[in-house]
Amino acid sequence: MASATRPYTEFTSFDADTLWIGDEIGIPATGPALAGLDYPIKVSDTSETLTNSIISANRRSKVLFATTAIVKSAKRKLAAIDSGIELTTNTSNAIEIDGERLVEVTARFPDSKNPQCLSRDCGRAANTIMGLKGKPAAQAEYGDDQESAVSAQPSTFRSEILGWMGSDRDAYMSKNEDQADAEDEKAGINRYAMPGVGDAYTIVASYDNPTRWGYHFAGVILAPGHDRVTAENEAVGENVEENLNWKFETFGPPTKRGQSFHDQESKQWAGSRTEGAMTISVKNPRFWKKPVREIMKIYDDKQLREHWGGWPWHELEQRSIEIKTEYFKFHGWREPEQADVTFELVGPKARRKYESGWWTVHRGGSDTWRVPIKRLIGTPPQGSSMNVELAERKGESLIQFTWDYSVPQEALPFPPVKATNGYARVTVGLSDLPPDTD
Repeated sequence: MASATRPYTEFTSFDADTLWIGDEIGIPATGPALAGLDYPIKVSDTSETLTNSIISANRRSKVLFATTAIVKSAKRKLAAIDSGIELTTNTSNAIEIDGERLVEVTARFPDSKNPQCLSRDCGRAANTIMGLKGKPAAQAEYGDDQESAVSAQPSTFRSEILGWMGSDRDAYMSKNEDQADAEDEKAGINRYAMPGVGDAYTIVASYDNPTRWGYHFAGVILAPGHDRVTAENEAVGENVEENLNWKFETFGPPTKRGQSFHDQESKQWAGSRTEGAMTISVKNPRFWKKPVREIMKIYDDKQLREHWGGWPWHELEQRSIEIKTEYFKFHGWREPEQADVTFELVGPKARRKYESGWWTVHRGGSDTWRVPIKRLIGTPPQGSSMNVELAERKGESLIQFTWDYSVPQEALPFPPVKATNGYARVTVGLSDLPPDTD
């Protein structure tokens, strides 16, 4: 049966080397595992994945089969964002569907107290998939590559997207189906929300939703064609931090009404678009990709800092100021071969400073080290100038100058500021590398 018309949700049984849709239509399939599955099952349109999340004895089964190629691709993308899920394939347990060989896939969560368990809070579970556990929040993606302000509240994303659409609550809820569908496609929301591997769905419930949940998240772990496979959990059952009740689930594209994440979740509990519900793609902001100079600019700008939430400070904790000192000549008529020196870097507005302490240096030698940016900049806004001094124990300054780290430059790491008095040279610059001293 052609995938363009295949309703994956209706694979209801397996018999005679065939997966059946009802009693009349089937596709070829082989493998002993197929006979032992609970049905219905969901097979992606590309036949690259199979999931089953039937609830049995108050626990969800966690059946996932996938091609080794799609798992390998996903693992690479998940590792790139430091995702908290690890996928493992068992090639000895394989099935074949429509010519594709799928192997058993299992998941573990190394950062959980029990690696088999996932947070029962759907948002925290999605943060695990997105590599955000213990880090600042996600941001929404919508429209033509628009990125929202960072927030842990999906309703904030909805408000921003409505503003971008030139809409408001009443206008959003009053559109007829054709108008709504055209708006949704342009904004990339609801049925048209298509998060990638390592991203997540979130649905904000209708404004007057009577349930105790205001939203739901589901992290995407595989992307076979236009379908999406998620690993997700929800706050049901016993009140514990983590549990085994998470599931794999498959959702379809907007072209197949009833299969999308939005269709499924709005039908179950969140309410319809006419009631204000909205499904949105969210992602890890990947803030670590930004060079330190850009992060400093964001950090010193109140509006930008509010847009990015806790990310600028979080990432500056991972970056440093690099210092290099070189020695050509020391004071004294005999030009001694060595001297005791100390280095001091005073932060903006003299609120914080770094002191190296004393150490012995040799003529013709040099020293390089990196100190944490957070040790010097404190709480914003602080300004952008720092005072630098390298001095001998005798109290005589070898070199002293003011360093303005905000001067725009193109190359990175930040081009060094050099100063020399003929006896020594000090090079100071922002570095994308982590500090090597506290």
